[in-house]
Amino acid sequence: MDGDSVNNRRLIVTSLVSIILVCVLFIGNTLSIETLREVDENLNYYTTGNLDISYYVKSGEIVLNNSYPMSYEDAMQLDPYRITVYNNGNVDYEFSLILSDETETNKIDYKYINVQVGINDPICLDSTENNVIMDKIVVKASSSVDIDIFVWVSDDIPNSEIGKGFYAKVNIDGFAVSDADDSNNSSLIYNLDSSGTNRPMLDSNMIPVYYDNELDVWKKADINNRNKDYQWYDYDNKIWANAVLVKESGIHNRAYYLSDEAVGQEVNINDIIAFYVWIPRYKYRVWNITRSSDVDINDIDIMFENNTNSTGNIKCEYNDKNDNEFFLSDNCYYNNTLISTDMNNSNYTDVWYTHPAFTYGNKNITGFWIGKFETTGSSTGPTILPDQISLRSQIVKEQFDTSKIFNNYGLENLDAHMERNLEYGALLYLTNSIYGVCNSKEDNILCNSIYNNNSSDYYTGSGSLDGDEVRNYGTYNYQGYLIDNVSNSRIITKVNKTNVIASSTLNIYGVYDLAGGAMERVLGVSQSIDGIDSQYYDLYTNGTTSGYNLRSRLGDGTIEYSAKDNYFIYDDNYIFVRGNLYNDSANIFSYNVSDGSSDSKYSFRVVLS
Repeated sequence: MDGDSVNNRRLIVTSLVSIILVCVLFIGNTLSIETLREVDENLNYYTTGNLDISYYVKSGEIVLNNSYPMSYEDAMQLDPYRITVYNNGNVDYEFSLILSDETETNKIDYKYINVQVGINDPICLDSTENNVIMDKIVVKASSSVDIDIFVWVSDDIPNSEIGKGFYAKVNIDGFAVSDADDSNNSSLIYNLDSSGTNRPMLDSNMIPVYYDNELDVWKKADINNRNKDYQWYDYDNKIWANAVLVKESGIHNRAYYLSDEAVGQEVNINDIIAFYVWIPRYKYRVWNITRSSDVDINDIDIMFENNTNSTGNIKCEYNDKNDNEFFLSDNCYYNNTLISTDMNNSNYTDVWYTHPAFTYGNKNITGFWIGKFETTGSSTGPTILPDQISLRSQIVKEQFDTSKIFNNYGLENLDAHMERNLEYGALLYLTNSIYGVCNSKEDNILCNSIYNNNSSDYYTGSGSLDGDEVRNYGTYNYQGYLIDNVSNSRIITKVNKTNVIASSTLNIYGVYDLAGGAMERVLGVSQSIDGIDSQYYDLYTNGTTSGYNLRSRLGDGTIEYSAKDNYFIYDDNYIFVRGNLYNDSANIFSYNVSDGSSDSKYSFRVVLS
């Protein structure tokens, strides 16, 4: 083949995708690094002959922990910079990825600039040839490839580099090939989820799972969330991370499910003790701190937070001496100024608050696991399973003690406990966001309702359509199959699967039983409970029968959602109850109060944190 032919076939795409700016500032004896990414949001496009290549960069900024030199471990906590390369042609395309230096003067030494592509080993930029950070990447004809890139400044950068900078753009340089080997591509993705959520914190004996829709079984997922065939989670696409606790021995033993050979293999439902769903740390935009009756909830703005960082501009602390003039049991500060009791002050309606459920005791946490279903089983052998009768008729101390039994199922680092009121609120807010039941449509965000659990026998995971009558077993099971309510036994007819999935995501990856089923007693209380440590409950100021009766806490999904004040916790009615019964209209924000006695209406949920 002559040189002209080679040149005709060669494709060089050199369009500005991103500018990475690293500025080194010196203040006193403090060395800080700032990184900014400016993104060209247009799709970069090139076509020639049988090649048809385009690439896209997701908009946003890279934030480097307030922008300072960092270790490898800290750098891997950042959200990667992702580029997607599309091949719409009919021949394969092989290319190199180039971090092209655009710095004009006073440049940081390359040996302090670290780069990692996907899960490949990190490299220093000075070790590359012509700034090629990876080569032999292949995008097959009529397909695409995602690439994750980390760029950070080494934590051993000396003072001699103070005042210098680094500017670069990402280019791809490649050519058409036939029958290309794309095995190198398996290392390009660091995480299939690009939503910015914290990685789920698995206990050593928890099994990550995904659902096989064709076989209707749960399988072990890729714990690193890099393999599309065994993808664990993707919050942008409403795939919340699910994990299970399994029996020590059963059809397969726990050791098998923990092994690498189990990845992609079925986790038999008979071996599962409990299902859990990960709720990652986030901040939300407060929409009704003024307790206005004119504010209707639609979608809730959510921004996931990195690690245990709190980036909201509201801070709250519990105050048991808060007077009855104000509806909050917390003293809340907006930019360090105490929020006024003036209910008509609209200055507090467009601010961000790190959800308080992500503080457990005195510790900030990256997220928590919540029971996928209402608790099932017995008081001595509790489970969290679908298509089972929920566990009820316990006093509140029994519910708490039953929750603690889950610590005996192989947990070593996480602590099982009865759900707090604020944790229920955190679940509701995530549910009523674009990561749950809400969807973007044109310039609007529309939110759907969760299907009601209409099982009068309290079967977990059941769902129904609007207008369905109450049935013993519910209308549909948690997978969306029709339930036979004619016979004396609960029979699931596995034909004609529907889209009736009564979960927080309206798919199988969400949390069930939020609407209908049993009501859930949660540990939001106005007085201490003998035998329950204070870290396990959210404390509220006692309400009164006059003025603002409900003593709310920001983030619990009561006062922000509704201005009604007919429920308050005081004296004997000192515990919050959430959700509604099987025969009520679906409303996940419903709440009530109760005492701590045994009642067949009340179930509960278990959290790991």
